[in-house]
Amino acid sequence: MAKSKRGFGTYSNDGFGNFNPEISDDEIEKLKLKIQKNKGLIRDEFTEIVNRIDFYLKKNFGAIPNTEDFVKWYFDNQKIKNLGRNRLNVTEKDIYLKCEEYVKYLDTIKNGLLAKNLKLNYGIGNNDKIINHLYDKLYPNKIDVTLDEFKQHFDENYNGNQIKWKGTETEFVNLFTSLKFENQDLFKILSIHFLNNKNNKFIANQLSVSKSKSSFTINYKGKDFIEEIVSEINNIKS
Repeated sequence: MAKSKRGFGTYSNDGFGNFNPEISDDEIEKLKLKIQKNKGLIRDEFTEIVNRIDFYLKKNFGAIPNTEDFVKWYFDNQKIKNLGRNRLNVTEKDIYLKCEEYVKYLDTIKNGLLAKNLKLNYGIGNNDKIINHLYDKLYPNKIDVTLDEFKQHFDENYNGNQIKWKGTETEFVNLFTSLKFENQDLFKILSIHFLNNKNNKFIANQLSVSKSKSSFTINYKGKDFIEEIVSEINNIKS
């Protein structure tokens, strides 16, 4: 019978279980001591680098995480084999990645919604089919992301990334307001998940105006394409 293996878990949740029956308690304690030793070194290196490139970070990212948040993030993103090293080194790239993540997190708070995912309301059996169908119809002319990246926006663990919409704002607003969502304040949710074709954020109020204007427009560019997608989705059955 194969041996049962469990991962250590992450630094932040103290997930030091029995990763392998051959790993002794003494070895696990030594690993913990190395991590404790490295924590101080990571704090010092983070502080040194931030002090050195503070102006660059603020200019290009706009915000910098605090030291303890970085330490937690840094260890959580290390491979298990790295945690046993006597010395871990922070790089500028590590700090850039954390700054990017931190700024996205702040943006979601600013918008009043903390990384809320898009929630379709067609039933458990149909939601995945509709997501796949949407992707097949929209890629690559309207969106240019992988299927997994697209699906991530409908997942409870949505990470705050955004999709560039390559079509017009009228097409965008008419498609997504024709779909059934559980989300309240849909325009605000959509403005978090998508960028317009100029790589700028959609403005929730402007999306509302565009929807109102298009209601009085008999024809608009891409109307047949959008109505075709909506019709096909409405005919999808479990």
